[in-house]
Amino acid sequence: MHDPPTADIHELCSNNCSCRRGEVAMPSEAQRIRRSLREAGLTATAIDAVWPQWWSEEAEGSASATAELRYSLSRRLGLAPSSLFDNEPSFVWSDDTLFKNLGAATDSEAAILASFSVAVGRSAIAATTGADQSLVRRSAADLRATVLKFARWVGLRELRSLCWGIGIPLLYLEVFPLEQKRMHAATARVGDRHAILIGRHSSFPAQVAYYVAHEIGHIALGHSMDAAAVLDVDDPLRAVDADGDERAADRYALELLTGSADPQLEASVENFTAQSLADAVLQEGPAHGIDPGVLALCMGHRSGRWAQVFGALKRMGGEDPGVSGELNRLARAEFAWDAIPVDTQDFLDTVMGGRDRDRGSDA
Repeated sequence: MHDPPTADIHELCSNNCSCRRGEVAMPSEAQRIRRSLREAGLTATAIDAVWPQWWSEEAEGSASATAELRYSLSRRLGLAPSSLFDNEPSFVWSDDTLFKNLGAATDSEAAILASFSVAVGRSAIAATTGADQSLVRRSAADLRATVLKFARWVGLRELRSLCWGIGIPLLYLEVFPLEQKRMHAATARVGDRHAILIGRHSSFPAQVAYYVAHEIGHIALGHSMDAAAVLDVDDPLRAVDADGDERAADRYALELLTGSADPQLEASVENFTAQSLADAVLQEGPAHGIDPGVLALCMGHRSGRWAQVFGALKRMGGEDPGVSGELNRLARAEFAWDAIPVDTQDFLDTVMGGRDRDRGSDA
């Protein structure tokens, strides 16, 4: 077999083809931006998710469209816009964020987590109207009493309703900027308004309820008032070296969920099994106005015997793979989509996993 004549190949190209001149094709501006974001630590999936839908090959040749691309990505990722012109992304919200339970996260991972969370939180707040977040400044006991006027106990369903009722958007991040490190939860702030973002997937509603209650604690206790966000990177339920704010938010969450900032549990922490714990909390929880799943987590919090605790949750039917989806279905139904630009609508839609354009149809 003979190779085709080189001249015949070049006949198929235009006279300006780089291969005819022996040149290497230069990457486009969009390709350079993508590469700089990857080198900064963002995943390809996250970059694809935040890349604006209006971008096209035709836009590639427009200087104004390319500039708007940079500004759009900056808004969505919490970047300094000028840094994308230099292809050296700079995450702007890291210094204004309180990091809790940081664990093994590096400085660059923390910066990405902070800026992405603030960007999402601000978009969610802009899409939430009719807010009266002053109600959340009340004590955990008062807030619990308010919820119990209409509910059997304070669980995830009740906390979801509470958050949206006082104008705190609550959503789960289906899209995440990092390959490995995910935060458990975050509270983002704009002025006196807040948003709660859940970053760690869980199939246990009681576990998510604790994360939400913990973030409400940060808001109620004023921990975020001098910050753009508070990030609980590692699990606050299992924190070993918690600081004063974390301990206070922990006590607030426990009081909101159980009625006591330090629940006194009488079961033997040395000997209980998953089944005996399930039986006990199913009986004692409702009797004391406590979600049985939450009561089981309290035992884990006190004893550290998490294998038995999660075994108990499974035995008592406290597992629901659709927890995250339910959070986002309610968020989609509650967001005032027309109050935000189409570009922001697409961004929020994407970070929650995407859906039909008919807003609220699956709520």
